[in-house]
Amino acid sequence: MNAAKQACTRFHPDSAPDYIPPAQLANLQLSRLQTIVARAYQYVPLFHDRMVERGITPENITSLAAIAELPFTTKADLRDT
Repeated sequence: MNAAKQACTRFHPDSAPDYIPPAQLANLQLSRLQTIVARAYQYVPLFHDRMVERGITPENITSLAAIAELPFTTKADLRDT
């Protein structure tokens, strides 16, 4: 594989998303989503409790479509905690 083609198949994580092939972008987005969900589940009691109520664990996040199942924080949540 020549150097130019090889450079197109790899990217630095800080690269602009516009230059990442769609499949790699989806993988990067999923990885970041899984990381943030796991962190919130572990450290944010409100988020943890809401995920438990919905029967969701970080391990359930296996696709980008799973974002629809996640509980979101509202302004009232922030005001009340």
